[in-house]
Amino acid sequence: LNLAANRVSQGDFGKVAVKLRSAERLLEINYERDSFNTDWLPKLWTAYGAKGLVALAFWQVTLFSEQIREAHKSLAFLQIIGEPGSGKSTLLEFLWRLYGRDSYEGFDPTKATSAAIARNLGKVGNLPVVLIEGDRDESTPHSKRFEWDELKTAYNGRAVRSRGVRSGGMETYDPPFRGGVVIAQNFAVKASAALLERLMSLTINKEGWSPETKVAAEAIESWPTDELSGFIIHIIRQEEAWLRAFFAAYRAHEKSLPQTSGVGHQRLVKNHAQLAAGLDALATVIQIPDDVRERGHEFIRGMIKERHQAISADHPHVAKFWELFDWFEANEVISTNPINLHTKAEKLIAV
Repeated sequence: LNLAANRVSQGDFGKVAVKLRSAERLLEINYERDSFNTDWLPKLWTAYGAKGLVALAFWQVTLFSEQIREAHKSLAFLQIIGEPGSGKSTLLEFLWRLYGRDSYEGFDPTKATSAAIARNLGKVGNLPVVLIEGDRDESTPHSKRFEWDELKTAYNGRAVRSRGVRSGGMETYDPPFRGGVVIAQNFAVKASAALLERLMSLTINKEGWSPETKVAAEAIESWPTDELSGFIIHIIRQEEAWLRAFFAAYRAHEKSLPQTSGVGHQRLVKNHAQLAAGLDALATVIQIPDDVRERGHEFIRGMIKERHQAISADHPHVAKFWELFDWFEANEVISTNPINLHTKAEKLIAV
């Protein structure tokens, strides 16, 4: 974990010496155990509802990415979709401030070189790595888009990219991925089925907006980082209890999710069971009302259903084709050239 150490680049922990591989200090943490509180949690719930709670649950799951991958061999990615002005950036910046990182949302892979992408993915452990706006829209040239399939190996904690070592030999450097992945953009990721199965997705929109949600969003947006940054220490100090609660909850959710959601896809069940277990583990280290937690689990059950539909649907190009076909067939003038060269009685299609 690359914690803030403004003046320290290495430290001794008993007989173990730790030296940071980067001089960059990402986090500036202020933690006072006696004054720590979560007064911001009701504001987060008012502003974002179950979506904010689930995003928070995944955010703190990333603090134990290595431990979870050691046991489960994988950790899913979280995709946050939000139209401009929906509050996506406000949420992400707030979650970062819980870890002591101010005025930061993520990095744009389309504006980064291959080396920069590799370093952003490899320079932290047990922290989230947020990729923002990696795929603009349909009009973006393919050469300017980020290939999401490159992230598939990060799911299992393996290297995303490797490079040769200047040694005169055949050595390569393959740094493992040790964190969690969050993808935040306006549009859903378009990638192979294998990558889409590794995603858990939630959409933030303006539905349900009210004066109360606006006030709550403004409150968390202006909440001082010094009062938030202790969250990361509060969680990791209880690692043993957190992991015990997580793995116990995971076993329960892995068994119950197929029945409660109606989805039996093994990888999807595993991914969302991890998320649900993260929510239960969070409730053991901070106070979350039982009814609020249950609404979070209800939302996760909805997430796995939507993800199953997304990976079962036709490819976007195929879906677009049939959309156009249906439109032409519905609007064609009878007796002129029909789009379907077969008759309806034949129940066949020829274009």
